[in-house]
Order: sequence, then C-alpha cells, then structure tokens
Amino acid sequence: MFYGAILFSFMAQYQTFLARLVNYMDMFYKVPDFTKITLTEGFVYVGVVGLVLFVFLQLMSILWSLMKFYDFKIEKQGDRLQAHMGLLSKVAATIPLKKIQLYRISENPLHKYFKARTITIETAGGVNTDKSGIVMRWLAPYINTDKVKSFMHEIEPKIRLGAVDWQLIPQRAWKRVLKRSLFTLAFFSAILIGVASLPQVTLKLYAWIIMLAMIPVTFFYSKNYVKKTAYFINDDIICFKSGVWFGKQSFVKISKIQTVEILESPFDRRNKMATLDIDTAGSNPLLHHVKIPYLEIADAYKLQAFIQNRLDETEFNW
Repeated sequence: MFYGAILFSFMAQYQTFLARLVNYMDMFYKVPDFTKITLTEGFVYVGVVGLVLFVFLQLMSILWSLMKFYDFKIEKQGDRLQAHMGLLSKVAATIPLKKIQLYRISENPLHKYFKARTITIETAGGVNTDKSGIVMRWLAPYINTDKVKSFMHEIEPKIRLGAVDWQLIPQRAWKRVLKRSLFTLAFFSAILIGVASLPQVTLKLYAWIIMLAMIPVTFFYSKNYVKKTAYFINDDIICFKSGVWFGKQSFVKISKIQTVEILESPFDRRNKMATLDIDTAGSNPLLHHVKIPYLEIADAYKLQAFIQNRLDETEFNW
C-alpha cells in the first residue's frame, strides 16, 4: 500500500512523465482510448491493471520482509526476550515477558505446504524496537511445525501444546454458519443479477454456473468451520483456535485477562447461544483473539464464572 501510494501520487503530479510512458508503451502495445471503449472492456482493463498492481505489491512485500527479517534471532534472557534482525538497518528489540498478553500461532495454505507456522504476540502498551519506532510483535516469523511445541514451551512454560485438549463448539452451529454464508451468497447474486440487467453487459452461462457451484462450497465451509473452531481452558490459560482456510490459535494467560464479556445477538438468543469475548491490555479487536462464538448459553456463563473465580484468586500483573 505504501509503495502504491507513492506510485500513484507521483503519476498524478507528473503528467509529462505519464504522457511519455504512454507513448513508450505504444511501441509495444496499443494503449486503448478509455473514452471510446465499452463498459465490459473497461472492466477487463481495470481488472488487468488491478492484478498487475496486486502482484507488484506482493513482490514488494516479499522484498520488504526479506530485508526486515534477515538474520532474525531471538533469545530468552531471564525475564525478557531479546530479538535482532535486519539487512540494511539492524534492528534490536527487548520484550519483557510480563508484558506479553497474548500469543498467536498462524498458518495459511503456504504455511501448510512448507510445514511452517508464524508466531506473533500482543503486548501491553506495545514494545518499540530500538531506534526504529516499529512495534515488535514477532516471536517467530517462520518456524518449522515440529519445533512449535518446544519453542512455545521454552518461551512460556504454562503453554503446553501437546497437552491441549481442544473442546469443539456445538455441532449444531454449522447450520447457523451455513445460513450466514448463503445469505452472503444471495447478496452477491443480487449484485450479479443487477449487473446482468444493464444493457451494456451480457453475462455468459458459466458465470451463473460458478454462482451455483458456490452453494456446495458454503456447505463444505460450514461443516469444516465447526471442526476447526475450538477452545481450551485450565487454571492458567485459555486458548481459542479457528479458521478453515487460514488457521489461527490464540493463547492468553488468565492472569492477563482484564474483561470477560458475553455477547448475545438476536440470532444467539433465538438459538440459546452466546459469544465469549476475552479482552487483555494489549488486545487488538481487528486481529484474531480469544472470542469464542456459538457457545451454548449455559456453557458461556460457566466459562465466565470460572474465569472470574480464577481472577479473584490471582494477582493481576501486566
């Protein structure tokens, strides 16, 4: 996004350069006159340009990551972690363990293919790296799957991944997920029907076939959502995992919890369900955290009471 903003602002201010660029491109490819093309051709050109920019930004992101995480090292020194990284600019960060509020293990399809994971953290107040102002939130930008358990146990002994007995959310929750997915599909179908009604647009048959093919996909997603969403709690930690395509696991020590909230939407009340939301001092609501959906209402209140009892017995130290 940063490099894209620079590129577009430069092109907007330097019209002479843009005109020369178009003339140069005409030597290899006839640049269309966008005042004379049809609406469909306009969508095609915008899509192609968008795809090129997306690939460009992804390549720049990879280059940025290679420069940023080059020679990444992290060491545990007593009650703190010391991290070093960087190619052109060396960056160092000190992370007090008592400031860590949440541990997050992430995976995506590429992680699964390379048998790797990414481990990040959330801290109270943030931890700035020396001389850079960048907030340090990486414990392991890239780590082999078979090393995750030992790594996490060394950093935080109370988190024993091998001993985590995941508790799945209620099986009947898949029907609610399916209804929500079908509603979203119906919304986009309505948009597609609206576009097809324009006189300038003629949709091919395969466009409607793709929309119909999405119905079994939503069914598959709903079933797997229930299988991939689970939680675990003991006297020390509460854990939550979710994600069908992009899996994430969040771990919070009960002593770090600030608030325990039970959320009930009208649909939750109708189905006698609730969502348990855990908040910490460094919680980012936009990122994956301990927010357990589709719990039976009785189970949600039992979990809340258990956590509150543990908090009453524990000294809060963030």
